[in-house]
Amino acid sequence: LFVRNYMNVNIKKPAEIALRSLEKKEQRKIIRALTELETSNADELFQNQKLHKLIVHSEEKLYSYLGTLKLRLILSIDDNQIFVEDILNHDRLERLLSSQRGKA
Repeated sequence: LFVRNYMNVNIKKPAEIALRSLEKKEQRKIIRALTELETSNADELFQNQKLHKLIVHSEEKLYSYLGTLKLRLILSIDDNQIFVEDILNHDRLERLLSSQRGKA
């Protein structure tokens, strides 16, 4: 018997607010990305080309997951728990990361 350990996706308040503020078409794409996350197991998730580890100056390990061409899901992952911290525009994420690198 083969048992799949799917990921449990939890959406935090900033991500929930961002999702509600998107146009319907983008909302559907983000929901599709969330479904992809839920139907993955940990091994599949970490091999997924859409997932990238973010280099940030904090204790928390954060990841970026491709939601749409322009939007990224910001994730923290703990065992089979995924926490969607926020949904950011790719350009804004790049600016945040480059400002973090400037402080290093």
